Amino acid sequence: MNRVVLAAIFLVACKGKSGPDITAAAFGGRPVPPGRLAKIKPTMTQAEVKALYPDARPTPNHSGSPSLTIDSDFGNAEYTVGFYGDVDRVAGINVEVSKDLVEDIKKGWGKPNDDFAHDPRWRNDEDGYEASIWDMHREARVRFEPFIALTPEFFGKTPGPVAQLAKVKFGMSWDAVKAAVPGLEGPKGGNGSFTPFAPGPKGVTLDVHFSEDKLDSMSMSMPVRGVALMAKAWGPPKLGKEKNGTSEMQCWDTPDKSLRIELPTPLPGAETSNVQFVTPDHSFCGLP
Repeated sequence: MNRVVLAAIFLVACKGKSGPDITAAAFGGRPVPPGRLAKIKPTMTQAEVKALYPDARPTPNHSGSPSLTIDSDFGNAEYTVGFYGDVDRVAGINVEVSKDLVEDIKKGWGKPNDDFAHDPRWRNDEDGYEASIWDMHREARVRFEPFIALTPEFFGKTPGPVAQLAKVKFGMSWDAVKAAVPGLEGPKGGNGSFTPFAPGPKGVTLDVHFSEDKLDSMSMSMPVRGVALMAKAWGPPKLGKEKNGTSEMQCWDTPDKSLRIELPTPLPGAETSNVQFVTPDHSFCGLP
């Protein structure tokens, strides 16, 4: 069975300890787990969750992938944390509440990012949660799937190759790149299937290309919101136009001027942006 499906099988646990009743306000204006659950991070293992919550215990009457029950902050809510069946990592955080709260929770979160007929989803890119609400007849399960959020810190303090791209250099052979960052190299000779290299933040992938077995280009695909985060991390870009074209471009130079980072200025409605890391003589960014 698919590990996501396995991770989604959570059975009803005991109600929270005595306390105030949970309200829609506990879920905020954007998807964030209520109360003490907000401490959970997407890469946490079962041992780390147990260390964070000494009251965590196996969910009663549960089968399938691992699940822990945690005492809730409210008398009418249940907290469970599920883990992938094949990877010791948090898969989802569940809060079971009265169905009477569902419409108010939805109003607080606004329009879903993905409005599927029976599975609307809300995504909180700033805090790193994707949320959904499951109808359980008399109750509802509000599910949060944590992910690593893209932040300015991902880009570092000065313009340059980001994340694992900083571990490779132009001119390196395919074998050398594979040894430095396994998985980044892609299929040798460009043949066969290739799984994009994910450095961590949701929606970000890294790629390298070779010419005659020498690394000659590096790129990054990211959500378009990352462009503003780059500017926050590195300062405002230089503005130019694509050489021999009319598209506007945003460009940064490394402090030693040995490398240029460039991308087309995102068009309205764009969801992704493709960033190129090139030497100045291979730059497409024509500056005034």
